[in-house]
Amino acid sequence: MPSVPPLRVGPGARRPAGAGVRLPVLLLILGIIVSGLAVWAPAADQRSSSERSYTLTRGAQEMLTAMLDQETGLRGYILTGDRRFLEPYRAGRANVAPVERTLLGAAAGDPALTDAIAESAQIAATWQQQAEETVSIVARRGPRATGTAAALRRKTIMDRFRASNARLQTRVDARRRRALARSEVVPVAAILLLAAAGIAIGWALVVRPRRRVAAEQLRVRRYAAEQQEFTEALQMTGSEEEANELLERHLERSLPGSDVLVLRRNNSDNRLEATGLEAADDGLSTALADAEPRSCMAIRYGRAHRQSETAPPLVSCELCGASGAGEATCVPSLVGGQVIGSVLVRHVDPLAEGDDVRIRDSVSQAGPVLANLRNLAKAERQAATDALTGMANARAVQDTLKRMVAQAQRTGQALTAVMVDLDHFKALNDVYGHEHGNEALAAVGQILTAGVRASDFAGRYGGEEFIMLLPDTEREGGVVLAEKVRRSLAALVLPEVDRPITASFGVATLPADAADASTLVRAADRALYRAKADGRDRVVAAAQIERSMPPSTASVSPVT
Repeated sequence: MPSVPPLRVGPGARRPAGAGVRLPVLLLILGIIVSGLAVWAPAADQRSSSERSYTLTRGAQEMLTAMLDQETGLRGYILTGDRRFLEPYRAGRANVAPVERTLLGAAAGDPALTDAIAESAQIAATWQQQAEETVSIVARRGPRATGTAAALRRKTIMDRFRASNARLQTRVDARRRRALARSEVVPVAAILLLAAAGIAIGWALVVRPRRRVAAEQLRVRRYAAEQQEFTEALQMTGSEEEANELLERHLERSLPGSDVLVLRRNNSDNRLEATGLEAADDGLSTALADAEPRSCMAIRYGRAHRQSETAPPLVSCELCGASGAGEATCVPSLVGGQVIGSVLVRHVDPLAEGDDVRIRDSVSQAGPVLANLRNLAKAERQAATDALTGMANARAVQDTLKRMVAQAQRTGQALTAVMVDLDHFKALNDVYGHEHGNEALAAVGQILTAGVRASDFAGRYGGEEFIMLLPDTEREGGVVLAEKVRRSLAALVLPEVDRPITASFGVATLPADAADASTLVRAADRALYRAKADGRDRVVAAAQIERSMPPSTASVSPVT
């Protein structure tokens, strides 16, 4: 058997092949690992700090939004007494405590932030206590039962809350800056210590992540600032149309090259409306002409709908397809589980990463405000509308009369008032019943409304008496219009009523017959009384009344 040569160890022993290369490779790998750890640690800290800062910023905004929702709901309830306005108030009140817990969890270990959050929560609790007292008073005494002093106290507390919330945002920003400054020391030291071993690798592993993180932080800060500005501006809107325009401008600014359209769901007419649609959008205008809410896929399914020519969806939307854009994204506006409309974003290129989140957040922020403004406008219309005829009621008549008289006096133009009173209306009620009497009043209201111009006004003055206000119209024009309406009433035929419906008219003009609103109505009323006395079913102008008429008759209401 051949002998095996002995293994030599010691200075004369030969190193295995590759031993001289293994050590530098190990050192390089070790350098890469150390460099990676040196970069990963601060990057992780940066990400954690960025997430906590974002959580704190968003929580502070949500607390402010919850308080503003409460304030908006409470204001609507104070004005109208409608408990539906308490829904956003209750929702905002319920949101304050969870947001506070989220903020305290994110601010753990920072006494200054914890104290700032506690201060905001304490001020919010004080305002809520005042608000609950106000709700209780309105529930017992009705709308507008609270005084100015209570409103000023709530305003003072809300101003303190806004200031406290702003200080909280400032502390969050300071904390983020400190975290950024702290995280910059470790990667710089690691690069200096490991420059000889792997400066190229260290550069690749440190600079790139830092740029990405910085860009993300800049995007987050800019996003938070823009959303904050949008939220504050949204709270200052006075109508649903103004809020829709603000939402469109905000999204178009945030998504350059996009065209945004807010679609409003009109449940009473079962159709979609778009107030900001331009005449150039022929395809979309045609599609929206008779569109029902179900025509919009986002409203039908209650979730975002995307439509693209390159990747068509399984179920196409006729509205998105009619928009003429290469890409379309439609997001429903959900409030309390109900879809009140949608936001259609038309864009040439696909949305960038995060743009869909921006759209959803903006639509979610605007939804409650739009719903509140819609309910408030509806309540105001109902408060100024006569339920039987659909015309302006006596309260709205007085407000409009004062406004039109002031306008006429300011411009020097004539203003003619026409008082209308149905003839023998009590006899009609007695013979045919109040149901047919109501039908007669409703029909007369339609004739009066159809007989005036868009700039004119017609309302129910009370009982069977109506009034028409004709700006920039002389007495002769008022007489002509009254005669036209009188003939239309005489031609009116009501089912099961075998007698004509006639009315007497009194015409007076400012400034020829009166000097202010009250004397204008009295002059028209005196002319109406003369029309009644002369046999009814006629038009009499104030100038036709003889000056010998006893003054006592000026205030006598005309007989029917």
